[in-house]
Amino acid sequence: MQGDSGQLATPLQSAQLLFCCKQIERRYGNKQVGEWTNRDYIYLSHTISRDTSILISPNTLKRIFGKIHTTAHYFPQQATRDALAKFAGYTNWATMSEQMPESVIGTEAAIDIVPGALEPDEIPQEPLAGTKEFPVPKESSSSRTAFWWAYRKWIGGFAAVILLVLFSLYLQKTRDDLVLPGTVRLVCQNPDGANPHTALFKLEAVKGELPNNGGFTIDFNDRKSKRSIQSGELLNHYFEMPGVYYPILYYNDKPIDTSRVSLLSKEWSATASMLQDTTRVYPIGSANIRRDGKLQVTTPTLFAAGIDTNKTFLVNFYQTTAEDISGDDFTLNIKLRTSSDRPGVRCSQVWTKVFGDHYYHDVLILKPGCTNWSTIGFSENRSYGGSSDLRALGVDLSGGGEIRIQVKNRQAEVFVNGKLLYTSSYTKSIGNIQGISIDFSGIGTIEEVELSDRRQTGVRTVLGEEASICLFRLKKSY
Repeated sequence: MQGDSGQLATPLQSAQLLFCCKQIERRYGNKQVGEWTNRDYIYLSHTISRDTSILISPNTLKRIFGKIHTTAHYFPQQATRDALAKFAGYTNWATMSEQMPESVIGTEAAIDIVPGALEPDEIPQEPLAGTKEFPVPKESSSSRTAFWWAYRKWIGGFAAVILLVLFSLYLQKTRDDLVLPGTVRLVCQNPDGANPHTALFKLEAVKGELPNNGGFTIDFNDRKSKRSIQSGELLNHYFEMPGVYYPILYYNDKPIDTSRVSLLSKEWSATASMLQDTTRVYPIGSANIRRDGKLQVTTPTLFAAGIDTNKTFLVNFYQTTAEDISGDDFTLNIKLRTSSDRPGVRCSQVWTKVFGDHYYHDVLILKPGCTNWSTIGFSENRSYGGSSDLRALGVDLSGGGEIRIQVKNRQAEVFVNGKLLYTSSYTKSIGNIQGISIDFSGIGTIEEVELSDRRQTGVRTVLGEEASICLFRLKKSY
C-alpha cells in the first residue's frame, strides 16, 4: 500500500488500517460501510474534525474506506492516521497499533483485504477467518471520570460565554443611556451659505461632558455616506446642490439631534443630475434657464453642461425665500408642464418641496401607473407609494396643469387642476419657509409660482405689482 509520501505500506500497516476502519464503522453505528452515502462521509468528516481538531476531507475518507478506488493501495499520512485512531478510541496511531490483537497481525486474509481495494459492500462486517472479534477499547474508570469532568467544563464554559454576552449587552445599554436626545447638540457654525457651500460641524454638550468612547455619526441628508465625529473635533462637509439640508446626529445608530444647512439662491437656479451617477451634479448657468418668459432648460444646454440626455436625468429648480412666511400657514400655486416622453423618461415626474427651518413638506406626482414611486410628506407625517395607496397622485401633467399646496394650522391639502387629491395633518412645525424646490424628470417647464401667507386675513394671491400680499412670485417676464 503506497502512502501519501510515496512509500509502499507494509502488510502490517495494511492490517492496522483495516482494524482502525472496523472500529470507526462500529462506532459510527449499525449502518454498514457499503450503505454509506455522500452525506455519511460529510457527517463523518465533520464529527472527526469536531472530536480531534483535525480535518479529514470527505474524499479522503472515501479513499480510506474504499468508496473511491485508487491506482495504488491508499495509506494516509501520519496526522490523518492519528486522527482516525483517536476517533476510534485510542490516544494515537501508535497506541492503537500496540493494542491490536495478535491474531490480526500476520493474518494473511487481513493483509490481503485492505479498505482501498474493496467495493463499499465488501468491507468485512464479521471477524476475519483465523481471527477473533476485534475488541472495542474499554474505557477505564479514570477515563470515564475525565470525560465527565471535561463535559462539566464544557457546560461551565458555555455558561460563562452566555454570562459574558449578557454582561456586554448590559454595558452597551448603559453606555447608550449616557447619551440621550437633548444631552448633545449638533452645531453648524456656518449654516447659511452660497452654492456650493462647506459647512463646519461640532458637538456641544447641553449638560455634563461629552463621552470620549466614540459612537457619534452624522447623516448629512445629501445622499452621501455617514461620517463619524469625535468629541472636540471640527468636521467639514461639502454641499454642492442648492437647497436646505437637515443633518442628523446619531449616537450608536440612534438619532439624538438635528441641524440645518441652507444653500441660498436669491434668484432661480437650475442644477441637473444623472440618475445613474449620484457622485456629481451639473450646474446650469442662470442665463440659460429662461425661455419665452418661463423657466426651462433645453436639451442643447443640458448636453453642454455634461448631461447624457439619452439617459435618465433630473433637473432641479430652486429659489430661497426672503420673507417671513410660516411653513404651517401658506398657499403655494405652481403652473407647470412636465416632460414629454423621451429616452430615460417614462413616468414624467414633478417633485415639489417646501423647506422650513426645521423640516420640509414634499409632494411627488407621477403619471398614472407609476405611483409605486410616489411620496408625500408634511413634516413628520410621510407616506410612500411602495407601502401606501397613493394612486390619487398619479396625474399626467405633460400637457400642463396647476398644483396647489395649502397648509393652515398644520392641516394640509393638495390640489391638482382644482381637484382635491390628498389631505394630511402633522404636529411638528417646520418653522418659517426657507425655499422652494421643483424637480423634473427630463425637461419640464415652470410657468408661474406664487406663495402667499395665509396668516393675513382675506389674503388672495394676485398678479398685480402693487399687491404686496403676494410675497413670492415667478412672473412671466424677467
